Amino acid sequence: MSLPVPAERSVVDQIRLPFLESLAAEWEAGRHDNALVMLRERGVSKDLIRERYSGRYPFELLQNAEDAAAENGLVGRAHFEVTDTALLVADNGAGFSAKHIRAISTLGASTKDPETAIGYKGLGFKSVGEITDQPQIVSREHWFEFSAARARAAITAVTGELDHDFPLPTYALPFPTSPEDFGDDARRVQDLLDGGFTTVFRLPFRESVSREAPWSSSTTSTRPRPRRRS
Repeated sequence: MSLPVPAERSVVDQIRLPFLESLAAEWEAGRHDNALVMLRERGVSKDLIRERYSGRYPFELLQNAEDAAAENGLVGRAHFEVTDTALLVADNGAGFSAKHIRAISTLGASTKDPETAIGYKGLGFKSVGEITDQPQIVSREHWFEFSAARARAAITAVTGELDHDFPLPTYALPFPTSPEDFGDDARRVQDLLDGGFTTVFRLPFRESVSREAPWSSSTTSTRPRPRRRS
């Protein structure tokens, strides 16, 4: 059975395209400095978040699984698996809706209730930037990714070439994704969905990341601990 491609992709377009249109309007009006400052500020913020959460991405993903399950009144269940090319993380939570995609695409925004959710600020997910430049999310009808390469291509199509180390706001630009983007992991992603998980994160390893990290075994299943209440 082939992995189905969701038909609904308008949400990611509604987030990405206005951002690029605003950038283009600034650029065409000759306000190049304003546009570059905006890009740099968003890009630097992304890098600062990654540094702040260095080493915490497994814990942050567990927190996300717990919080997502709480939306459905369930005990959180998460599955971690290392393949030849990526870390796969699946959970049994509520899945991604349009509001979740908008929240994860906005610095510091979140749909989580601070009274019930652990990582309510919505910043922790960006910690996966420690191991990947292309986090991919498969969740019911919403399939999307944040790609540093695709973001750079879209932005420089407006601005022209930028320095290689110019910080860009990768997480402001969600792109649609499809099974072809998962390579040899496509079948495994489908198996996890068929096994009752509602969301699968595929985190393709950056070349500098060891395939042995973060887990000593290739597959780990766990239930996040319930949050202690004071």
